[in-house]
Amino acid sequence: GKHFEVRTEVNPSNLAFTGLALQAHTDNPYRDPVPTLQLLYCLESSAAGGENMLVDGFKAITRLREENKEYFDLLANYSARFEYKNNKDVHLKSRRPIIELSSNGELLAIRFNNRSMSAVNDVPFDKMENWYSAYRRLGEIIDDPDMEITFRLNPGEAFIVDNTRVLHARKGYSGTGKRWLQGCYSDKDGLNSNKKYITYFSLFTLIPSILISIFSLFLFSFALEKYFDKKITTAVNNSYEIAKNYVDEKRNKIQSEIVLIAYDLNKYYNVYK
Repeated sequence: GKHFEVRTEVNPSNLAFTGLALQAHTDNPYRDPVPTLQLLYCLESSAAGGENMLVDGFKAITRLREENKEYFDLLANYSARFEYKNNKDVHLKSRRPIIELSSNGELLAIRFNNRSMSAVNDVPFDKMENWYSAYRRLGEIIDDPDMEITFRLNPGEAFIVDNTRVLHARKGYSGTGKRWLQGCYSDKDGLNSNKKYITYFSLFTLIPSILISIFSLFLFSFALEKYFDKKITTAVNNSYEIAKNYVDEKRNKIQSEIVLIAYDLNKYYNVYK
């Protein structure tokens, strides 16, 4: 989808477009389905403050369940309502539990954003007080500094989170300087699809290519070995022939000289006889 800007505006339509601190939250809980992947990229960060914070929502939920199983069940069994409406033509609503589980109890998602909460009317009246107590306790756990990872983005840096699990926050900033981020959303299903495609591509294309390369390298090595064997054999044979010819030439020359010497000796013997 399109990217969006996160920076201070004169008449902001969202608290994110101010310099105020933001509680840890998930984005767009009023959408169904919610964006699953969120990326934030820093363009400018010269203002004092504005550090980013991340909280593992599943860890916060697990901590709540260990503290109070009833609170966990209330937030998982009853839906909350989330809503966003601007002053134009956008009105988004969803009805989902804060803690979303699979049929076998596996954690699937957390939706937590008190700026987007609408009136809660899916909880029975006799459980409403405890539901809000559970909601408040979950918020306290999320706000616990021990649950946070804090860091500062510098220009050119980015981070990406799973919006169905990881909550993000921001410390307030003010004074001189600017803080300018750009963000965008994507979906895990597309990422998983690409991952499977890459896996299949590797299995059916890359691996055969590697095997062909190895086989080709083996053939090349074998051919190269044979080539040099032939060259060495030829060189040895040539050396043998050269040496043999040299020896034969020297032997013949010596024989000729011996014959001449013998002839001369015989000649001189006849003269002085």
